[in-house]
Amino acid sequence: MKVVKQNIKVWNREVFGRVEVNKNSALQQLEHWDGVESERRLSMAEAEQKKEAKDAFYKWVLMEEIQWRQKSRELWLKEGDRNTAQKLNSREAENLEVPFSEEEIHFALMEMRGDKAPGPDGFTMGLLARLLGCGEGGGGADDLGDFRPISLLGSLYKLLAKVLANRLKKVLDRVVSVDQNAFVRGRQILDASLVANEVLRKMGFGSRWEEWMRWCISTAKFSILINGVPAGFFSNSKGLRQGDPLSPYLFVLGMEVLSTMISRAGEGGFISGSRREQLTNLSWILAWFEAASGLRINLAKSVLIPVGEVNGMEELAAELGCKLGALPAVYLGLPLGANHKNASSWDGVEERMRRRLAQWKRQYISKGGRMTLIKSTLVSIPIYLLSLIRIPKVVAKRIEKIQRDFLWGGGSLEGKGHLINWQVVCSLRRRGD
Repeated sequence: MKVVKQNIKVWNREVFGRVEVNKNSALQQLEHWDGVESERRLSMAEAEQKKEAKDAFYKWVLMEEIQWRQKSRELWLKEGDRNTAQKLNSREAENLEVPFSEEEIHFALMEMRGDKAPGPDGFTMGLLARLLGCGEGGGGADDLGDFRPISLLGSLYKLLAKVLANRLKKVLDRVVSVDQNAFVRGRQILDASLVANEVLRKMGFGSRWEEWMRWCISTAKFSILINGVPAGFFSNSKGLRQGDPLSPYLFVLGMEVLSTMISRAGEGGFISGSRREQLTNLSWILAWFEAASGLRINLAKSVLIPVGEVNGMEELAAELGCKLGALPAVYLGLPLGANHKNASSWDGVEERMRRRLAQWKRQYISKGGRMTLIKSTLVSIPIYLLSLIRIPKVVAKRIEKIQRDFLWGGGSLEGKGHLINWQVVCSLRRRGD
């Protein structure tokens, strides 16, 4: 060990401790060969010496970067590229702002469902798909209003938003951390236009793209029905239209602020434990995020769940202002901390199926109608849980029995004679006689 210690001291004094000197020396050699090359062509030996000087310079620059990173003791520096945040490069930002092509618009239009709820103009996207090739209303169309029929203007925004959303989702993973990996498409009402604009600017989006996003947010209008008649339109102050294709992507960009704040606080040790002061720090993070974005975490619907042995949970929950929970619990509609092999994990699914049956007036539904309800509603209820958990055989039999009893029992789930075997009922129609 003494020999190794002496060798390390020599290496630190003559090599690692002289990073700046060695880097400047390599840079001087590289500049020397650049000057020689500008006057005449280098020989093979001189070109090899220039390459060695260039490699040495890059090596010392890398060692200098490692040295400063180690001295800083900041782990979050590893996340960025040389201490830069996640952002788009110039080519990606330019690709977002290129002129719209006919193929791009046609693809977005064909991708949208034609039977979705119409806009204020009363027309669906299916009609727009049929009338996309309508002629111009006059010579030279410079504005959307120059096209006929004029009533399609309300639906054209949906098409524009869909095209922009298709572009944005291609680069979303470049500016959003891995902590955000899912969202419900088209269900959020964006309430953070300010944060969206700031985030777009910081993440490297171009000025034209920012203007497009501001236009989509500022042009949203709403109307209310009075005695069944629309009473004009009024502009909103923030947010997008219900079901807007851009809404989930902009929401994820806005929530990236909260994700980054929590990640940095965790790495700094401010919220890495279960002490009261760390819960206070988390409360401050939520308050700062609310002040910056206008988005407030609903603590009344939030639950503080301990993992392992944690003392004073009641005080911690009171400090954060939320309820106290325990495992197993329900997270995103799925059981959390429960034994997936236990049949009790499926009690909620069976209860939802029975509640759905109670809402229907089953005694007035024909067998054909019951079959349709089974295929369209009852069968779809357990699909979400099946995506994560393998269903036990006993639960599968109970769910199957609910469907059988509803099909043959009519107004009640009382046991009645089943006229046809269930496997035959589930067979393809073309196999029937």
